[in-house]
Amino acid sequence: MPKKSNNLLNYESKNQRPQTMKNQIFKSGDELIVGLVYQTKDYDIFQCIRGNRNININNVLKIAISIKKMSQIEPIVIDSNFFVIDGQHRLEACRSLRIPVKFYAIQPNRITRLEYVETVNTERQNWGWRDRLRMYTTKGNENYKNYEKLIKRFAFPHTAMLTVVLFQRQKKDLTNIFNKGELKIKEDIINIIERLEFIEDCWKLSSRAYSNMPGKNKKTPPAHLIIALVSIMKHENFSYETMINKLKNDVSGIVGINSIGGFQEQLIKIYNWNNRGQRITI
Repeated sequence: MPKKSNNLLNYESKNQRPQTMKNQIFKSGDELIVGLVYQTKDYDIFQCIRGNRNININNVLKIAISIKKMSQIEPIVIDSNFFVIDGQHRLEACRSLRIPVKFYAIQPNRITRLEYVETVNTERQNWGWRDRLRMYTTKGNENYKNYEKLIKRFAFPHTAMLTVVLFQRQKKDLTNIFNKGELKIKEDIINIIERLEFIEDCWKLSSRAYSNMPGKNKKTPPAHLIIALVSIMKHENFSYETMINKLKNDVSGIVGINSIGGFQEQLIKIYNWNNRGQRITI
């Protein structure tokens, strides 16, 4: 990334640059000197990149409060065509305060604008999984497009959905795989949907145990329950039909459980009760 200058040069519009800048623009009137820090109140010259995360109003408000107290410490980053590579929330914060926004340009190269955004935000904690999902689907990644369809249809918690889709016990690297754009859905989508529908049916039966407990979301199964179910579904003797029938008879054992291990233990007990021939273990 270019070294930032301490110079703040007023830049009023893309088509009307101050006369003092004429020797500092290279190639054409639409390109800026890389590394110089400018400022402007002409917010409409900036363009958002399709596939970048959506604007979060709460983030804008927090940044605006910070800027009002200490000014804009970090300029936004643009390319030579005024697409915002980094700092769209800072831009909106300055717009809301009606103060000049500071910015500087980076030198374009062969990678796309969206790849710039991806590179800048790879290590940032403020990018959520939905932001990354939007970015990768915009890039045309079929694995993420399929994942988006599944998460919209079933609305399971993200980490638990990854466990179901990839049919793995929860591992720390699943989230990293997703964030890096390395999600690979190798299994037939029909099989995954069948698995998700089974878990949904299990929750419809299990949620009866939570009917009198305040604060529980009755529509969405807890992530711990989903992950526990995935772990026992991998057993060679496991039967969807048997689990459903067992849950129809008794779900009282899972009340008050808040851990994967706790759900595993109780679900196995429920499954194995009076089931001598096809018992399962972890």
